[in-house]
Amino acid sequence: MVRTVSGFGWGLLFAFVFLRPAFALDVRIDGFASVVGGAVLDKGEGDIYYYDEEDVVFKPDSTYGIQLRADLEPNMSITTQIVGAGEKDYEAEFKWAFMSYQINDEWRISVGKTRVPLYMYSDFLDVGYAYHWIRPPRTVYELPFSTLEGINVEYLTDVGDWTSRLTLVAGATDDEVVELDSELATRNALGVAWSMNYDWFTVRAVFLSAKTSVPFVDDPDAEDLADLMATLSNAGTLLSSSAVATLFPAGVFDTYIGVEDDPNLSALVDDIEWVDDRGLYRGVAIAIDYDGYLFSAEYTQADIKDTFIPTLRSYYVSVGRRIGDWTAYFTFEVDDDRQVDSLVRDIEGSLPTYQRTGSVDGGAVDAALDAAAAGLNAGRQQMIDGVAAAVASLDLKKETRSIGVRWDFHPQAAVKAEFKAKYDDTNDVNPRLINVGLDLIF
Repeated sequence: MVRTVSGFGWGLLFAFVFLRPAFALDVRIDGFASVVGGAVLDKGEGDIYYYDEEDVVFKPDSTYGIQLRADLEPNMSITTQIVGAGEKDYEAEFKWAFMSYQINDEWRISVGKTRVPLYMYSDFLDVGYAYHWIRPPRTVYELPFSTLEGINVEYLTDVGDWTSRLTLVAGATDDEVVELDSELATRNALGVAWSMNYDWFTVRAVFLSAKTSVPFVDDPDAEDLADLMATLSNAGTLLSSSAVATLFPAGVFDTYIGVEDDPNLSALVDDIEWVDDRGLYRGVAIAIDYDGYLFSAEYTQADIKDTFIPTLRSYYVSVGRRIGDWTAYFTFEVDDDRQVDSLVRDIEGSLPTYQRTGSVDGGAVDAALDAAAAGLNAGRQQMIDGVAAAVASLDLKKETRSIGVRWDFHPQAAVKAEFKAKYDDTNDVNPRLINVGLDLIF
């Protein structure tokens, strides 16, 4: 369920409406909207970025927003941004709701719900008019959260001919994970982003660390993972050599099979569960806008420690040419998620192997011991194969290529058209998508 507004957001809205007359606040109101239609060209090839119909649909990329900023002299301001996205049924949500204090010309501190500077275009992520794509490349811009409720400190200064922008963030948030119909809880987040700009050239880097949790076990879309955790939790019973030992005369199984302890996989269950696990995010980016020639590239990597989640590696490269009111561009994206091989190795190391080490009678008892050992080893391998299959299912390799054009037919509006093709090596599908959209600001 999407939480549409926060108490803090309502408080700031109250301040705008009721305190403005009393304190003669200088309020600036800006708005933006994107109306984007799209259709897949071959439904049999699967969905692509939330589009799964051959008929034209508008929800996945359409959005609207209003931003209000009130200046309270001296050096204080209040900012809110209310956004409604089609993929969330256009429900109004406070994306930003924070108060800022300008300490001096270089330092500013903000508290409340602020944007996390994860990407090159984080500051205007929802404002389609601000970039040439229909939407920024989703393979990189894919994290389920983009804001934090906490504190944001920014240091902006000139270094020679360069402008340096350093941002420090700390806070927490709860965000919906659409793909899993679940919620990501982010706590104790600490991050830093640094960018350097020289006229037409910008380079930046970002790092974020946070404690994260996702309740997969209660999620109906994660039944395989829930079953896997239950299986591992009961593995000591399923592979119990002590239970098998009761089928033989006293001491025979322990003497001739020689395994002292049954497996204890509680640590592996902890590895699979995503509860209070440390998440690390890194990113680097570069952007060039020189004499009508455009180039941008971003690389990001996300790791969730001590879980089954693969390392998420993504990048894109985009080139474009702007001539007058027209901009043409090509973008190449790669999503390369690497499976957690260590989890399979851990379970292989945790499960014992069984083998008869001596002869009891050279006949029926020996044969029974061999059969018991073979059965336990088969159960062991079944367990390993199950974990390996579950982990491998999260491995992902896909490429996306897009070509598009933008026409700035109005000082505050632009029309865009884009063709996108995804090459999914994991699922062996090649869905294609056409989008046409109108972006405007006011």
